[in-house]
Amino acid sequence: MRTSLPYIMMGLIGPLLLATSAEGGPPTENESTTVLAIGGYWRQHVMRMPPRISTASAKAAGIADTQAARALTRRSRRSGIISTPPEPPPPPDWRTIDFDDGHWIRVKGHLLTDRQEIGLVCRRGRFRVNDPAAVRSLRLKLAYRGGVVVYLNGVEVLRAHMPPGPITPRTPATDYPSEAFLVRGGSRRIRPLHSWHDRKRTDQFALRRRQAGPATLPTKLLRRGVNVLAVEIHATRFPADCATAGMGEFAPIGLSRLVLSAHAGEGAIKPNIARPTGLHVWNADVNDEVFSMSWGDPCEPLRPIRIAAVRNGLFCGRVIVSSDAPLDGLKASLDELKSGAGGRIAPSAVKILYGIRSSGTVARGGGTVKGGATGVPLTGRFRRFDGLVDTPPAKIDLGGSGEKIDRRLRAAWGLPPTPRPGAVCPVRVVVAVPRHTPPGKYSATLTISVKGHSSVRVPVELEVYGFTLADVADYVGRISIYQSPDTLAARYNVPLFSEAHWRLIDRSVRWIGAAGNHTIILPLLSKEQVGNERSFVTWIRHPGGGFTYDMTVLDRYLDVYLAHHAPARLEAVCCIVWGNAGLPTGNAQLRGKYNSDGAVKGNTRGTFTVTTLDPNTGEMSDMPVPPVGTVAYEAFWRPVLSQVRQRLRRRGLAGKMLLGMPADAPPPPAAVAAFRRICPEVGWFVASHSGGSGFPWDWTETTKRVPIAHVERIYAPPLPDPAARRQFGWQRKSMTLAFNRSGFRPMCLYPRPDVYAFRLLMEVDLAGGHRGVGRIGADYFRIGNGPGEGGTLYERYPASAIGQVGIGSTCSALLSAGPAGPIPSVRYMNLREGQQTAEVVIFLQRALLAGTVPEPLASRCWKLLDARVHALRIHRLGLGRRGWQTRDRKLFALAAVVVAAGPRCSRR
Repeated sequence: MRTSLPYIMMGLIGPLLLATSAEGGPPTENESTTVLAIGGYWRQHVMRMPPRISTASAKAAGIADTQAARALTRRSRRSGIISTPPEPPPPPDWRTIDFDDGHWIRVKGHLLTDRQEIGLVCRRGRFRVNDPAAVRSLRLKLAYRGGVVVYLNGVEVLRAHMPPGPITPRTPATDYPSEAFLVRGGSRRIRPLHSWHDRKRTDQFALRRRQAGPATLPTKLLRRGVNVLAVEIHATRFPADCATAGMGEFAPIGLSRLVLSAHAGEGAIKPNIARPTGLHVWNADVNDEVFSMSWGDPCEPLRPIRIAAVRNGLFCGRVIVSSDAPLDGLKASLDELKSGAGGRIAPSAVKILYGIRSSGTVARGGGTVKGGATGVPLTGRFRRFDGLVDTPPAKIDLGGSGEKIDRRLRAAWGLPPTPRPGAVCPVRVVVAVPRHTPPGKYSATLTISVKGHSSVRVPVELEVYGFTLADVADYVGRISIYQSPDTLAARYNVPLFSEAHWRLIDRSVRWIGAAGNHTIILPLLSKEQVGNERSFVTWIRHPGGGFTYDMTVLDRYLDVYLAHHAPARLEAVCCIVWGNAGLPTGNAQLRGKYNSDGAVKGNTRGTFTVTTLDPNTGEMSDMPVPPVGTVAYEAFWRPVLSQVRQRLRRRGLAGKMLLGMPADAPPPPAAVAAFRRICPEVGWFVASHSGGSGFPWDWTETTKRVPIAHVERIYAPPLPDPAARRQFGWQRKSMTLAFNRSGFRPMCLYPRPDVYAFRLLMEVDLAGGHRGVGRIGADYFRIGNGPGEGGTLYERYPASAIGQVGIGSTCSALLSAGPAGPIPSVRYMNLREGQQTAEVVIFLQRALLAGTVPEPLASRCWKLLDARVHALRIHRLGLGRRGWQTRDRKLFALAAVVVAAGPRCSRR
């Protein structure tokens, strides 16, 4: 067995994709059959452990051989290790054939990470043997970091870079030489090796790569039917110098190549590295991303769709239908959900939704997401199944031909040169659990039929817990969603504010209202940062002077919102009267850019404009707003804002009126003072890096401020360890929302996050001390190459551009662009389910903080809630998803116990 080979130069380049491409090649045994490979689907379990100095290195350095003395806490000067309670190891029987790994994460591809918190990775791969006696040989090749132990059907068959004797989940791999971590000589001596600064130190980077095989495995262990190859990857400990130098970017654990090949008689063994033939229905977690290139493991059983729910909520489960031939006449139906105790859920409470591919592409880099160990599709650009429709397509053709695949990576991962195209359609069961549903376990059967194939019956198991959610309008967590009329007009090629356009707007607003949105954006300026061509008010000049105002668009827009939002839920009606066009050129935050009255000196970035109508010609155009600081400026805005306020008052929204939308640079005091005189009771709506509490309206006395009533901000520290500090964002008196851009460290939604992130979003932002989620686009779909930020219409007008605090820096489209209008997306559905669990969390937190939950029940509640926070914290590692439904079940069950304990506990 060989344990090391020279490292290929390409593997020294920083991006992990290139490292992986170089670390392996296709099998050289041309006559053999590849049975399993790293590019196929596996079930994976990751166990976190605190990184430590190795025992040998500690002894040599005179460091005490204790866990505390050998602990390492700093990755680099800026980044620490995320410390969480110890994790239990995987079950002892996880290597065996019969172990049920359906709750493990389904992954594909390599695992290379820079996160040193990962101590153990377990992967299970399946293949089918039809005739064990006809399999002449099995050979295995591996490339990895750390050490490996491999089991075939529960029996150890290979061990490399691991000590002799019994192996436990916490056994470290054989030490690397210190040169694998730290620079050997020169000006950077004893500093962590860096993929860019030290890229020429090829001999040192080569020390990180380990290989095993080709090793011959005993064929006598094979059995007829499904067989399991289990791979256990252990992390190596660190050299003592890392205690002072830091650990850098190298995590000594990973798997970059695995190829299991066989010599066998024809048909004796069935490879599991490509899409199976024929119709295949397979389970997929609602958090899995599905592409046309996705396929199900034919060696896995079809398990029930299992859904955990509480009353008055919306909950989902799904399976995927796929084939290597087009699908005709796909239909799915669910019979009535019934419990053993006689409970029933009416069919009207259940919907079947079908997935369609999004129009945008999703880039995936293969194996890492922001440094986290994840399993992702093959490197390339893919269109994921994002939209959800009520009616399945009449015919589902083969997809994937236009999706880019890295052929070198396919070869390195032991896959065929080209994938087998597939027809794929996710089928989702959505249950709106009625408020008075008796708790219990409900079951039904989902029947899937496809023309020319036998029907497939999938059991559905719904467990309803004895807790009732509030109506969406009464949710405690807040979410601010921006709707874009101009995007809908452009995407669906309809005239702006035509009847066809209003029908599209109504669809978007209906979905965001159902998600608990609490804001309305009313552009009173044209060509502002939200990408609006026209202002929602049209100025009509009279021949004798003065204006009248056409507020038809504003009135109808408000009415659309009120048709789909409870008035009490709407808390911020943002009237856009400000933006970056009115700021001075250069650094707009410098005081020297303004005169003593707070007006801009010199040139502004642009000119504020509104839409005006020529009554003689009927033509619309942009009209400049008078300069800030002049009498005309205030006179220009006073009648308009007065009429807007009257319209809001008639709808019960006058107290929700706010002015916006400044970004990082505040409006000058001259502008703030003018609006203060016009509507002194109205505050400001701001989205920026740091937020703020108010804007000064007097240069000479900056304590005189108009309050900022609604803030969507970026900068926030990581979630704290709840053992040190618990945060309850719903307790905030100020409407300070999270802006989940890079810089918001608890969770970033840029550039294209995984589906699971949306399930966590509300809970993360509340645990981060915010009132909820801000700066989310509803329907800012990409428009071609996009004239604005992120390919959207946001900031399409250069003078209004606000840079990295726009919609394109977070989630620009929570909805999906359906064939005839906006439709819900899988991300939208995950967001809604995540909001529901966040509301259950808030219920428990309120009861605990009020002291109404007796011991030992209170301790159980705190333990469960803290465990959820830890799962949120390790999402930054690309982890935390494992066991999400079990955590939800425990949460729902405990909330039901608190409710059953009596009125004192259940008080909201």
